[in-house]
Amino acid sequence: MVLKHLTNFRVLDYRGNKIECPKRYRMKVIEELKHLTYLNDCPVSALDRKKLELFLQNGEDGIKQALDQERRNKQKSHQNYILEIKEAKRKAKDSNARKLR
Repeated sequence: MVLKHLTNFRVLDYRGNKIECPKRYRMKVIEELKHLTYLNDCPVSALDRKKLELFLQNGEDGIKQALDQERRNKQKSHQNYILEIKEAKRKAKDSNARKLR
């Protein structure tokens, strides 16, 4: 890819071009353009880079691993958030009970 030598190149938008987009073109572009931050008006995320890394190591199974890990991380984050809310409610209830005594 000619553009990979442009290290200050950060945003690329293929939309509207009459080029053929091969399978996994997003990963191919991200692999070639290491400094890219946006591709087709979408941020290049840590998940995109992780999927690429695992794809290069393990093929399609690597992508599945990355998506499964991301799902688990989101579930864990959500569960932690719920626990924090419950703890805050418990502390508020305890504080109110002490004030009423």
